[in-house]
Amino acid sequence: MKRILLIALAIFCTAAWLAPPVLAGDDHDHAMAEGGEDAMMAKWMEMATPGPHHEAMAKGVGKWTTESTWWMTPDAEPMMTTGTASQELVLGGRYLVETFSGTMMGMPFEGHGMWGFDNASGKHMGIWTDNMSTTMMYSEGECEDHCNKITLIGTYVDGMTGAMKTMKVVSEMIDDDHASVTMYDVAEDGTEFKNGKIMYTRVKS
Repeated sequence: MKRILLIALAIFCTAAWLAPPVLAGDDHDHAMAEGGEDAMMAKWMEMATPGPHHEAMAKGVGKWTTESTWWMTPDAEPMMTTGTASQELVLGGRYLVETFSGTMMGMPFEGHGMWGFDNASGKHMGIWTDNMSTTMMYSEGECEDHCNKITLIGTYVDGMTGAMKTMKVVSEMIDDDHASVTMYDVAEDGTEFKNGKIMYTRVKS
């Protein structure tokens, strides 16, 4: 039954892409007037094809060792941890997936991240999950310096207070073998508190 449901979902998603006339209304009529279904298909292919932003993500592919620094409060002594990470491109080079393993507050820490670039919105996007919460953290933003630096902004519910909070994540490719990810809590007045930084060093094969 589960397999049948998955197949049905795949068919539904494919139909949603390939049958825009039912959903698009005036947009579909305009596209038909401009060039018909061929033009619509060409536009869809353009939006679905990986480009320079996706190629830049390939710099992260490989295995890494990590050194992490965490601050619970701005004036607290930092906690230092080490770990490992592996990154790979999936779905035809459209997304970069990371599997992270280390420790946090003396306990095993595992995390999974997925990053991509949406051709339609022109935004970089990220999703992060780990074994320290049930939150799926979504963020989006832009890149600079030939996409060697990506800044993402997102919101999440603070599990301790129930309040909505804003986070900023800055990823930098320092060189071919070194990278960093710096995390900030952003207050309502815009002030930032750096609560974590991870330094990545590539594992040579």
